[in-house]
Amino acid sequence: MFNAQPIKPLNNTPDTNAFFERATIPTGRKVMLGDASKLPQLAMNHVNRAHEALENGVSKIGALHFDETRTEVAKHVVGKK
Repeated sequence: MFNAQPIKPLNNTPDTNAFFERATIPTGRKVMLGDASKLPQLAMNHVNRAHEALENGVSKIGALHFDETRTEVAKHVVGKK
Protein backbone atom coordinates (compact mmCIF):
# COMPACT_ATOMS: atom_id res chain seq x y z
CA MET A 1 0.00 0.00 0.00
CA PHE A 2 1.32 3.45 -0.88
CA ASN A 3 1.72 5.92 1.96
CA ALA A 4 0.58 9.46 1.22
CA GLN A 5 3.21 10.86 3.55
CA PRO A 6 6.75 9.55 2.97
CA ILE A 7 8.55 7.94 5.87
CA LYS A 8 11.53 10.00 6.93
CA PRO A 9 14.46 8.70 8.97
CA LEU A 10 15.75 10.42 12.08
CA ASN A 11 19.26 10.45 10.63
CA ASN A 12 19.02 12.45 7.41
CA THR A 13 21.94 11.25 5.27
CA PRO A 14 21.87 10.15 1.60
CA ASP A 15 22.53 6.51 2.58
CA THR A 16 19.77 6.52 5.17
CA ASN A 17 17.30 8.15 2.80
CA ALA A 18 18.10 5.56 0.11
CA PHE A 19 17.61 2.73 2.60
CA PHE A 20 14.23 4.09 3.70
CA GLU A 21 13.10 4.57 0.10
CA ARG A 22 13.88 0.91 -0.61
CA ALA A 23 12.56 -0.46 2.69
CA THR A 24 9.15 1.23 2.53
CA ILE A 25 7.96 -0.61 -0.59
CA PRO A 26 7.60 -4.38 -1.11
CA THR A 27 9.77 -4.35 -4.24
CA GLY A 28 12.58 -2.62 -2.38
CA ARG A 29 12.39 -5.17 0.44
CA LYS A 30 12.51 -8.00 -2.12
CA VAL A 31 15.70 -6.51 -3.56
CA MET A 32 17.28 -6.22 -0.11
CA LEU A 33 16.03 -9.46 1.48
CA GLY A 34 15.12 -11.69 -1.44
CA ASP A 35 11.88 -12.87 -2.99
CA ALA A 36 10.35 -15.36 -0.56
CA SER A 37 8.09 -16.88 -3.22
CA LYS A 38 11.13 -18.24 -5.07
CA LEU A 39 12.55 -20.09 -2.05
CA PRO A 40 11.91 -23.45 -0.39
CA GLN A 41 9.25 -23.46 2.35
CA LEU A 42 11.60 -23.23 5.35
CA ALA A 43 13.60 -20.38 3.86
CA MET A 44 10.39 -18.69 2.71
CA ASN A 45 9.14 -18.49 6.29
CA HIS A 46 12.34 -16.86 7.51
CA VAL A 47 12.47 -14.37 4.65
CA ASN A 48 8.79 -13.47 5.15
CA ARG A 49 9.49 -12.80 8.84
CA ALA A 50 12.43 -10.60 7.88
CA HIS A 51 10.19 -8.66 5.47
CA GLU A 52 7.60 -8.14 8.23
CA ALA A 53 10.22 -7.08 10.77
CA LEU A 54 11.74 -4.57 8.35
CA GLU A 55 8.33 -3.17 7.41
CA ASN A 56 7.34 -2.77 11.08
CA GLY A 57 10.68 -1.22 12.03
CA VAL A 58 10.63 1.29 9.20
CA SER A 59 7.07 2.36 9.98
CA LYS A 60 7.94 2.73 13.69
CA ILE A 61 10.92 4.96 12.93
CA GLY A 62 8.89 6.91 10.39
CA ALA A 63 6.21 7.54 13.02
CA LEU A 64 8.87 8.84 15.41
CA HIS A 65 9.90 11.48 12.87
CA PHE A 66 6.44 13.07 13.01
CA ASP A 67 5.92 12.60 16.79
CA GLU A 68 5.69 16.12 18.19
CA THR A 69 5.38 14.90 21.80
CA ARG A 70 9.00 13.71 21.98
CA THR A 71 12.27 15.62 21.94
CA GLU A 72 14.94 14.75 19.36
CA VAL A 73 16.94 12.93 22.05
CA ALA A 74 13.91 10.88 23.10
CA LYS A 75 13.20 9.98 19.46
CA HIS A 76 16.72 8.63 19.03
CA VAL A 77 16.54 6.65 22.29
CA VAL A 78 13.29 4.98 21.20
CA GLY A 79 14.60 4.46 17.66
CA LYS A 80 17.61 2.50 18.92
CA LYS A 81 15.38 -0.09 20.64
